[in-house]
Amino acid sequence: MTVTGHEDEFRLMFQEEATARLSDLVKLTHTLRAGPPPDAELLDTMHRQAHTLHGGAGVVGFYAIADEAERLARLIDEVRTRRRAADPAFADAVLAAVKDIRSRLASER
Repeated sequence: MTVTGHEDEFRLMFQEEATARLSDLVKLTHTLRAGPPPDAELLDTMHRQAHTLHGGAGVVGFYAIADEAERLARLIDEVRTRRRAADPAFADAVLAAVKDIRSRLASER
């Protein structure tokens, strides 16, 4: 649907921003894996990155990406609220979600 006539530009801007946010999530996940138990700031930053991806994807109409980013934000929130451990399975799930989102982004180009 065309609303402003600039949708393609907005999608491209989102793709560039999403690529950077996904790279940050990978770095943060590796930090989580390598270090002591994660602190609240690290988990909050991870959650914010995923939540921002969710919102941005929805705005530009990338609904499958928005859904995956929302699942990722919920996963991270489970660790933030101590309903899940920040264990290797969690890190693997975050990295799998990032890989999926990257794949979906590539198919939107």
